[in-house]
Amino acid sequence: MIKKLTYIVLLWWFSLPSASSAKSYVSVFKSYQGQTCKVFTVHGQSLQSVDCSLLPQFIDHNSAACQNPLYQNSYALFPWRYKKMFLCNENKNIDLKERSHVRFAIIGDVGQGENTKTGAHQFQVSQALNHLCLSGNEPNCDFIYMLGDLIYPEGVVSVWDSSFEYLFENIYKRFGDLIFFGIPGNHEYYGLPEADVEYSYFSQRWYMPALHYGVPALPEWLNIYGIDTSGIMGLGGTSTANTQTAALETEFCEKPGWKILAGHHPVYGSGKHGFEPKMNTYLNTLYKNCPFDLYLSGHEHLQEHVRGDLFDSIIQGAGGAALYKLKKLASPIRFLAESSTPARFEQMFGKSAHGFAILEATEEKIDVYFYDIAMWNYNLLTQDFSEVPSRQDYIYHCTMTKGQKRCK
Repeated sequence: MIKKLTYIVLLWWFSLPSASSAKSYVSVFKSYQGQTCKVFTVHGQSLQSVDCSLLPQFIDHNSAACQNPLYQNSYALFPWRYKKMFLCNENKNIDLKERSHVRFAIIGDVGQGENTKTGAHQFQVSQALNHLCLSGNEPNCDFIYMLGDLIYPEGVVSVWDSSFEYLFENIYKRFGDLIFFGIPGNHEYYGLPEADVEYSYFSQRWYMPALHYGVPALPEWLNIYGIDTSGIMGLGGTSTANTQTAALETEFCEKPGWKILAGHHPVYGSGKHGFEPKMNTYLNTLYKNCPFDLYLSGHEHLQEHVRGDLFDSIIQGAGGAALYKLKKLASPIRFLAESSTPARFEQMFGKSAHGFAILEATEEKIDVYFYDIAMWNYNLLTQDFSEVPSRQDYIYHCTMTKGQKRCK
């Protein structure tokens, strides 16, 4: 009888739909509608109690509700939740419009934590990046750009998911309030990627205002737009390619200056995944009407510079996840694309090594530097590097000048 009852309970348990199989995301504000959230000043003084569904009015730093000085950088607490929702947050309003030089770090495929058995080294990469981006009294990087697969293995389904704490906040806490812009990867779609968007309100660092968007407040000579490649390929059920193309035409294509496009999936990478026909078709079609200068991507757990027929790609998928073996290409490789037109790719550089890239841009040129954290000898006892990481220790470098189509 007990065995039969146990079997019935287990059968019922495993028949329940998993969180990641949920069909749609319910906004945290909608799910707490009618419940009371408490608002506090930045110093912890109680300000007011408000229906949780009304909190979005305090999100935009420039909103009418945020003009009251008491609400500047205030926060709210949801019932029975310890995680703060940051209100009227000045930190998320970066302004680089007047800058003549912008420098940012590029990391991808990060959210596996630190695990010597699996080969995941997210913390070690973060330590090296911290040395290069935050050494001295002033930040050496204006922001960090994350190229998807931010939380492994199945993304998140809620802003309350503890994975945000373990695989992001704790690992990057030494970066203070430096902004981490993010775009979704395929692993975000194993969960509910909308939760990644709403988590932007609950973190001082994490910033994903939409599944695809342009980096705000850049100089007029620099444009960076992150696309949702999983959405383009229909991993969420229906392709969002047309919607994203329309947004690009409005917010990206017609703007002057450098145009840097970023997405999770590359067209081709010399690791586990190889050629992606759908991305080849989408990006080549986009390029004909909206020429961009450089494409940044992850997905392949390695570092690579790939030259395609129309544009160069920088692959940075070595931000922490276990590495893939790199296929060395002695000569350009060709694939038959969906349009029956051969697609040609040349490997300009590649290495299966944990690390990141730093991109430096001025109105006249772009420089991209690759870094391998192994060269600095990580010490497990001190949890830091035996040699101090320096920006001069790059393993690869390419430059694009104004009017030049390639990074050389």
